[in-house]
Amino acid sequence: PQSMGNREDIRWLSLKNDSGAGLKITTNDPLSFSALNYEDSDLWETKHNAELPQIFKPQTFLNLDRIQEGVGNSSCGPITLEKYRIAPDTEYKYTLLLEPLN
Repeated sequence: PQSMGNREDIRWLSLKNDSGAGLKITTNDPLSFSALNYEDSDLWETKHNAELPQIFKPQTFLNLDRIQEGVGNSSCGPITLEKYRIAPDTEYKYTLLLEPLN
């Protein structure tokens, strides 16, 4: 949820270029995603918004997450509520259907 441009609880998404070609992703399980023209490593290195034009990329970086732990930590407040924690040693599965768009 703290990722820039993140969208939650999606079941499908489509990415297209200017001519309409692209990809549709469908799932039965809710996902979160972000699609940015920036690499995460570059964003971590920037200190100010004015630096964004220098690290802009022509390609789109798609991040898909099946699950994210809720916000919270014990450094400056309470830990994450139990219902928002990701259980350790738990196997999570999901299925994606990828379809070309013309």
